[in-house]
Amino acid sequence: MAAAAAASTAALTLRGLRQNSRSIPIFLSPARRAAIPTSNTRFLSNTPKMTTAFAEADAKEPIFAAGVDQDQFLPQTQALLEEGQWTLDEERMGVTKTFYFKTYTKCLIIGIRSKSKNHHSTMTIKAGSVQVHWTTHHPRGLTDKDIYMAQYCDEQARLIGTVDRSEANKCGPKTKKEDGAGTQ
Repeated sequence: MAAAAAASTAALTLRGLRQNSRSIPIFLSPARRAAIPTSNTRFLSNTPKMTTAFAEADAKEPIFAAGVDQDQFLPQTQALLEEGQWTLDEERMGVTKTFYFKTYTKCLIIGIRSKSKNHHSTMTIKAGSVQVHWTTHHPRGLTDKDIYMAQYCDEQARLIGTVDRSEANKCGPKTKKEDGAGTQ
């Protein structure tokens, strides 16, 4: 009888765990805690699925920060995405683009000139390229500053002189042809 009561209590405890993730005991291993479904899991599984067409259309729309006039900045954002070869980031709250240059110094210039405008991007600088990601962290989302700075980067890159990806500086030893050796 005591064994039946213990089993019944264990079953009730597990049912209770499924209802509220906060009641998951700390003595369970992280793997076992993760395996216990919570009420959130059940709620999300009952959420209707979006249609593919709706999901694709929604994936192309940027998410602007609170307080941004979307009607004013959506056309500018779409122009960047279409003409400027910028792309929305995974969260759709920022824009990103990779510029290619013949020298590493030219890659650095994009970062230096962007700093002068007091809005800081995430930049990944390599030997012949710089990837720029503009987003606003507070309030979270795309803002007029991000759009302006993306346009500014395009303008500065044109002034500095971008090249095709195949012509960009590459890391590694130069060949005789690149060095100028062997030419007459």
